[in-house]
Amino acid sequence: MATKAKRVSPRDRWADWAVVGVVIVALLLGWALKVSAENKTLSYSNEGVTVYYPDGWLLDEKAGYIVKVSDPNSGLFRTTYIVQMEAIDAGTSETAALTNLLNNVSLSRAQKTTAYKLFRVDEVQVRGKPAVKATYVYVEEKPDPFRETVPVVVEGVDYAFIENGKAYVFTLLAAESNFAAAEKRFTAFLESAEIR
Repeated sequence: MATKAKRVSPRDRWADWAVVGVVIVALLLGWALKVSAENKTLSYSNEGVTVYYPDGWLLDEKAGYIVKVSDPNSGLFRTTYIVQMEAIDAGTSETAALTNLLNNVSLSRAQKTTAYKLFRVDEVQVRGKPAVKATYVYVEEKPDPFRETVPVVVEGVDYAFIENGKAYVFTLLAAESNFAAAEKRFTAFLESAEIR
């Protein structure tokens, strides 16, 4: 018994292509909406510093810093950005003053954390100015005090630079598994900050 092949009319072909076109347009619009939502920022100003941090992050105004924001959706250890201002000795060179500043910050952090290890301290450029960058790691034993969890390895980076006669330290803290992605966003956070 022979089957008769259904004949496709030009109108059917146009309908198929219209469906494909609508699906492609919907996917592109969805992608654009996702990118727009991911890149939305909020601004916060304190002590002459204005920063732009990702929408949906938590702002901690009681932390004792100029700015402290954290990502509540980044896992057991929240990815955190911190901005602080420190006094420097006016009698020393910028590089020496910034290196001493980061050494003091590092010493303080080592006393408060477990298994703290400073990896490197390098001279870099930040916002077109000489700066000092410190990279380190430590273990956060109780990332969530309300649950029993395994400790989390936290990677961190501090950038210290002088602007308008004051030293600023911009800090990124993130779980080891999130650090590479977090560092990209942190660079944009650092570069977009306005200091008066």
